[in-house]
Amino acid sequence: MDTTTISILLALAAVAVTLAGLIIGSFASLRGELRAINARLLALERGQARLEGFREGFAKAVSLGSAKPAVAAGPSGRQG
Repeated sequence: MDTTTISILLALAAVAVTLAGLIIGSFASLRGELRAINARLLALERGQARLEGFREGFAKAVSLGSAKPAVAAGPSGRQG
């Protein structure tokens, strides 16, 4: 092997190492962004569950409020 071939191989190895470093750095950045998105989704799910609880409570309150009130028994002992 002459010096030109060795220098080309060394240059290719340097490019490969550089590309590997860039890819690893990109994946680390992507992991950080995914963690942030996951945290936001968890907060959104908690808020949605809370709103669903409010909705269910409101539905129960409305259905209890719209039920026919029991009529008190009259003098004859029968309900009106």
